[in-house]
Amino acid sequence: MRFEGYKNKGEGKMKVCEIFSSIQGEGVTCGRPAVFLRLAGCNLNCKWCDTKYHIHGKDLTSSQVISSIKKFNISHLVVTGGEPLLQQRELINLAHNLSDFIIEIETNSTIMPDTLLRDYVNYWNVSPKLSNSGDSPDYLYTHWEIVNFFKENKNSIFKFVVEKEKDLEEIIQFEKVFNIPKEKIFLMPQARTKYELSKNIPKVAKWALENKFNLSNRMQVQIWGTKRGV
Repeated sequence: MRFEGYKNKGEGKMKVCEIFSSIQGEGVTCGRPAVFLRLAGCNLNCKWCDTKYHIHGKDLTSSQVISSIKKFNISHLVVTGGEPLLQQRELINLAHNLSDFIIEIETNSTIMPDTLLRDYVNYWNVSPKLSNSGDSPDYLYTHWEIVNFFKENKNSIFKFVVEKEKDLEEIIQFEKVFNIPKEKIFLMPQARTKYELSKNIPKVAKWALENKFNLSNRMQVQIWGTKRGV
């Protein structure tokens, strides 16, 4: 059963950056209305990160977070960051209390999901970082078991931020080393502004087509640019 083995050890607190409703702009659920829970903190430091404000958060109880999520009357939750799995103990409690929600978690593939969390999650958006992030992609090869878990999980995709054609070399190496099915790989243009997106998405679409990968838009950037909380 979905909740088998779960024991509520008392209400904890989550460090929350923001909660808002919008349209999911990326990945396989692109275009769907969703509530976004952005948790504070990350264990990487990507130079092109468009949510560097994630380092600022406030402590909220699970009840406060659940109440804030439910007020939007949208039963699709996207948990993002930062790196949400830094707070996965609290996420288990949250998911347990949102059993009627579709739950989508975005992660950088450095932390293994707890076994108690896995059955609650409908979609995993896994975003391994390439050299263009400023972090070495070598970390992927020291987290072999984590990447393999997501490869075998039917509800996961691998979403790469692409800047230059050279980035494809790292993606193709990743694909071959881990034997990732092409249908699980999404290329997404690096873009923090509408101009960057319009400039970069045509070439990323070309590379996706040539390599039989998927293309992910950044609909939130296309519509709202750098505006926060949408």
